[in-house]
Amino acid sequence: MKIYFLILFIFSFVNSGLSQNPNLDYSGAFKIYNTSSFSQSTYTIPDSSVYSKKSTYSNLQIFHPTIAFQWKTKKNNFHEVELTDFSFNRSSFLREEILDSTGAIIQTLWAYKSTSSFVSARYEFIVVFNKSKDKKIVPTLGFAIRPYFKQSDFSPQISNVYPVSGFTLGMGGYLIPGISYYLSSRIFLNLSLPINIFDSSFKRSHFEDPTLTQSQQTVYSFESDMFPGIYYLRFGVGIKL
Repeated sequence: MKIYFLILFIFSFVNSGLSQNPNLDYSGAFKIYNTSSFSQSTYTIPDSSVYSKKSTYSNLQIFHPTIAFQWKTKKNNFHEVELTDFSFNRSSFLREEILDSTGAIIQTLWAYKSTSSFVSARYEFIVVFNKSKDKKIVPTLGFAIRPYFKQSDFSPQISNVYPVSGFTLGMGGYLIPGISYYLSSRIFLNLSLPINIFDSSFKRSHFEDPTLTQSQQTVYSFESDMFPGIYYLRFGVGIKL
């Protein structure tokens, strides 16, 4: 009798391990996200032996849509690639002094042209829970890296200001707890809280200032922050393929 119960227990354990949540029975999905973020930075600069100046910068971004594609592993976890940023901007500014009576331009006070671009993508490995239970709500835990590239070029159009250009190459690391709700056989929702663990970047800046030597015109720097203080809330809609 004891052997019978032991065999029954082993069979039940193996059967539960082999069973699968039917909501996870798909090989890939296309996802649309919106990521909201908030950050705040404070800087204190000594002004004298008694006083100092304190500056606080806050930024709240509510709407930031992105797209992603995920595919399943043999162990029913997921890989996911997300295009988080892709932008190219060009701007110009012109301020002139004019003679009111005739409208003639006397001189250019300030003028510039600038371009900037920003590209970043996130790779995420998603560990899935509730794999062997028929549950619509599925907790997840993601481990992600986000490489990014920024470029800027500032070209003044007046002789007493010099051009500045540069780029930044960086990478951030994230821990992403989340939860998915399978709304139907094709559609599911996802809510997650990406936690920025670290952010490291390499920066090159070039100043076309003839008063500087050739080596002084180009500056290299490296920065690395742990928990940089940016808070994210990400909501997504997934479509099974």
